[in-house]
Amino acid sequence: MSQKHQLKYIVISDLHLGEEDSLFTQNKNGSNELLEAFSDCMADLLYHFNGNHELPKLVLNGDILGLAFSTYPESLSAFHHFVKAMTVQNKICDKVIYIPGNHDHHIWQLTMEDDYQQKLLDRTADSKFPERTAATGSLYADGLKSNLLESFMKKEEISPTELKVFYPNFLLPAPTNDTPFILFHHGHFAENTYHFISKSLQALYPELKSPEGTGNLELQNGAWIDFAFSQLGRSGEAGTYFEKLMHTLSNKEELEKQKDQLANNIAKNVDFPYLPFHWMEKFLAKRLLSSISDRVRGERYKGGVTCSDETMQNLLAYFNKFCKSTLKENGWTDQPLQFVWGHTHKPFEKITASEIFGKLKITNTGGWVLPPQTSPKHGASIVLIDQNNDVQSLRVFMDFETGDKTIFKVETADDKTMTDFGKAIEQKIYQENKLSPLWETFKNKLESEIALRRN
Repeated sequence: MSQKHQLKYIVISDLHLGEEDSLFTQNKNGSNELLEAFSDCMADLLYHFNGNHELPKLVLNGDILGLAFSTYPESLSAFHHFVKAMTVQNKICDKVIYIPGNHDHHIWQLTMEDDYQQKLLDRTADSKFPERTAATGSLYADGLKSNLLESFMKKEEISPTELKVFYPNFLLPAPTNDTPFILFHHGHFAENTYHFISKSLQALYPELKSPEGTGNLELQNGAWIDFAFSQLGRSGEAGTYFEKLMHTLSNKEELEKQKDQLANNIAKNVDFPYLPFHWMEKFLAKRLLSSISDRVRGERYKGGVTCSDETMQNLLAYFNKFCKSTLKENGWTDQPLQFVWGHTHKPFEKITASEIFGKLKITNTGGWVLPPQTSPKHGASIVLIDQNNDVQSLRVFMDFETGDKTIFKVETADDKTMTDFGKAIEQKIYQENKLSPLWETFKNKLESEIALRRN
């Protein structure tokens, strides 16, 4: 057991459990061996840093359930296996912090309704009807319970001691004045797509003010996010075709293959006014498909860059506008700041500057979903945090075109010197410059899983 560092938080995002392209969803052979190997490696780190003492909290930072393109039985079954691996196979954690993203936004929608129903039950006969909660507070005490997740986990007897839902942010205050505050957000509000209702109505009605605070941001855009990114793909047989369409629109090569047929179908079945000829309607349909495709391909599909300038600017704008009050209300003065997010499936570490907060360290955890084609900027990290809020990003894999995809290396922002905690992580997983047996098993199963799902 390491005496100097204690593992307090394990952070992971973008599992998309239930989707076929998720590495932690049972594969076509019905195997969950990769998840089991992952659990063994987390237990290895846990025992090294904590021994038999306090368990870390598990932070699930969005898009854990793939509710956009999998049914409840598919996603909950995969989540069941994940929770079992983390609480029964090995006792990795007993408290879970769940921060919904865009593709599991419906978890937040249901949690809001659960909370409101409880408020109605608690209301006295002569009191006013309560307002609905649109965003939680950001501290651990502010989390809400999810009846959906608790109900199925208790039946399976795999429930952690406590599971709390936070949206859209979760905050870890600094333990001391010279240690950092850490803010977690899934990351979808770094893209204009998820401000669509606000921005569209502002364009039509300039007198409409921009939302102030995360609650108003969610009130204006939450229904759109829930419908388009967390429910539509589960709409029966139509949802299956919607998933097929989204796969086509998000892939340039696939769209080029199908554009002529899709445009022909649109021109044949949709009457465009003032266009007398079929070829005119088909031409317009192709332009529409290309335009929609450009908007569907958000940051996740920009495979040529780790993070585009537009998304980074939007991320900082979200941080400056919607996180300022959260930080100041909870004791931030001038302590270091770290921002942990996912969403893009492209992991990275970066030190930048915020116009309000100054120096800011940003860590993206990537995602555990294989793109349709090899994409070298895509991959996944596990974030580990110690008692001093020291955030370390353990890169697990990158989807390189050639060579070894597995990494197993602690990555630092802008090639900064690795901290003692980072060094301790690498020293544990390597023995004489080779991965230790448990981590070698995880590496081999990960490589096999990637090959299997790509074939």
